[in-house]
Amino acid sequence: MPIGYPAALPVPAGATVPAVAGKLMRRQVSIGVLAWVVVGLVVAARNDFLQDLGSLSRVLSAILAVVLWPFVVLDIHFGI
Repeated sequence: MPIGYPAALPVPAGATVPAVAGKLMRRQVSIGVLAWVVVGLVVAARNDFLQDLGSLSRVLSAILAVVLWPFVVLDIHFGI
């Protein structure tokens, strides 16, 4: 094997190569990001951003409210 190339990963008995590759490439979401989104959902719901999502502008406003929830808490409302 040439220098600089990683050794092949061992494949457990009965496992397929795509199954092993899927486990290696899976990204984990940090607890901070998860907490940010959960708090954002709660804040957006309490401020009625998640009501009546029948139009694209309401959906985009709801997404912004979830992501930028500190502004909503400070009563800085925005809309698209």
